[in-house]
Amino acid sequence: MWKTPFGERVLTGAEGRLFREALTYLVDYVEQCIEIEEECYVGVTAFDNLSNVQKLAMLEAVGLALLRPRIPCPEHTAVNEATIAAVLANLLTGIEMEVGRGRPDPRPDGDGQHEWLHFSWRDLVVAALGENGDEEIPDPTSTDMDEWRETVERIEEWILWDLDWDNDEAIEADRVARTLSGRSRRTYYGTPGPDPATIPVDAIRETFREMRLECRDESKGIKKVLPKDECE
Repeated sequence: MWKTPFGERVLTGAEGRLFREALTYLVDYVEQCIEIEEECYVGVTAFDNLSNVQKLAMLEAVGLALLRPRIPCPEHTAVNEATIAAVLANLLTGIEMEVGRGRPDPRPDGDGQHEWLHFSWRDLVVAALGENGDEEIPDPTSTDMDEWRETVERIEEWILWDLDWDNDEAIEADRVARTLSGRSRRTYYGTPGPDPATIPVDAIRETFREMRLECRDESKGIKKVLPKDECE
């Protein structure tokens, strides 16, 4: 569960599928960066400042909270809200790549095989908008990135209350207040990411494996085998 502007809720249906696909899309990127020993960046500072392993842990935490009804609502922090923003920022990157290719963005099937899931990010976004009764639904073939940027921002507003996680003045004011108090307070901005030494990476990867399988189940009937060179 997650505390959204519309109450405590779990993302289901088309909205849930969109977020799950976008979440695992970002996980794939983080894992690639771990493999080549580089940090990954999506343009969301509070998320980008985490180590790659911390990023995986935070992606699991927000993914479970937003997609699993049995998970209690966590307290909002700059780090966990920025993690949600990072998922949606990377979704926009997926749309940009899709528009640039002129066709849907291919994705690996999660098992290291050459069979790829083939879907359109824009179709997923449109389906989520329609299911939620949004009145401004773009044409799924639109290549207007300004339109898609505004659309993803609306989806973000369904989950996040505001942009406090990206408020530089508030971040600095909180840092100064905590420094002057001489105490390490767990504030919205002062709550750090998880301790890398205690992160159960193997268990987290198993969670994402299960999520990828859920994505595959939802995509049955639209799988397509692509030539290897098309998947690069």
